[in-house]
Amino acid sequence: MKFSKKFPGDEEDNRLVYVGATRARDLLLLIHSSEKPQILDSFGRSVRPLKNPTPDFQLIEISEDASIPPLIAATHLDLYKQCPLLFAAYHEGRFIPKWTPAQSKGSRLHKTLEYYLRGDLPSKQSTVDACFERGFREGDSPMRKLSSKDKKEMKEAYKKVAEVLPSITRRVIAVEHRYRYVHKRLGQIDGVVDAIIEEKDGRVALVEWKTAKNIQSKKERSYKLQAAAGALGITQSNPEIKVQVVRVIPLFDFSQSIELPFNSRLKERTIKELDQIFQSLQNRNYEPHKGKHCESCQLQPQCPAWTKEKRLPEPCS
Repeated sequence: MKFSKKFPGDEEDNRLVYVGATRARDLLLLIHSSEKPQILDSFGRSVRPLKNPTPDFQLIEISEDASIPPLIAATHLDLYKQCPLLFAAYHEGRFIPKWTPAQSKGSRLHKTLEYYLRGDLPSKQSTVDACFERGFREGDSPMRKLSSKDKKEMKEAYKKVAEVLPSITRRVIAVEHRYRYVHKRLGQIDGVVDAIIEEKDGRVALVEWKTAKNIQSKKERSYKLQAAAGALGITQSNPEIKVQVVRVIPLFDFSQSIELPFNSRLKERTIKELDQIFQSLQNRNYEPHKGKHCESCQLQPQCPAWTKEKRLPEPCS
């Protein structure tokens, strides 16, 4: 919301900013220029008294000629580690990716687990089954059909989660929790964390579900970055949530699960990687990375990394 220069004396602007500031549920961001902020003073409340646990409050200062920092979708962080050019295509909205059954399965399983967790991990089998049927129905368009084999595979994966999760969970803290992470003055990341749970050993875990069956080395690094960025975003906007461990769980193969302690080392590494990403955005440096992911990439016809013969390039060492 942008206000006019006459803001402090404009009654309509005062009313609008008051309504906006007092309706914030999880996070209130106020962005002001290098001049002394007068926004909240204009209706009789100073900035500092507004700071309280709910909503959390952040005051961001920018110079008069500063541009709005770029905003990245957290799901696109996966793509950056695979190939910056593919990341740019998604981030800049230059093409609409084709729908695939794998995407539909992922969307439906995520919705199923959302209903299951919001139901506080129900034990009654009929309720557990109802969560799956509702998630399968509402997780994607009914026009996108999946085979009975796909549905059976999804239901088996969901059943395993419903068997294991109650045995390690003390309570569910958040489900499908949206966050906005402000990275220095370089940019922002907008994302949704699948779940935050307090485990029976007392640790608070951020959980990301993945429907990939094989987590390869490059994709594994991508998943780690996305999950760690989510932990940064959650702890920045909700400091009362003390994330201690990050888990990336492949729903079709628990044996490939990734566990990362959310410590200072992981935070520093993630911040360094995000610095690189936002620097690439600023410089528009989107050099393609060759690898196995090229086999199914929809950018093949336009990608400079592909030869004229359209042969798969050799992966980087």
